[in-house]
Amino acid sequence: MSGEKIDIAKVVSEVMADAEKQKSAEEIAKRRKIDVSLAKQILQIYYTHPGIDVDGVLNRMDLRNL
Repeated sequence: MSGEKIDIAKVVSEVMADAEKQKSAEEIAKRRKIDVSLAKQILQIYYTHPGIDVDGVLNRMDLRNL
C-alpha cells in the first residue's frame, strides 16, 4: 500500500462490522489488508467501549485528523 492514501474511517467501520461477525483480528487484517496490530487496536477500543461509533474509535486512536 506504499503511497496509497487509505480512508481510515472506512477501515474502522469495516473492522467494526467484521467484529460483529465474530471475526478474529488475524482474519480481519487479512481480509482488509491491514496490519494485525491495527486490527487489534480497533477491536480493543470497540469491545471496551460499548456503543462506540467510528468517530469515537478514531478519537481514541488519535487519528481523526489524518
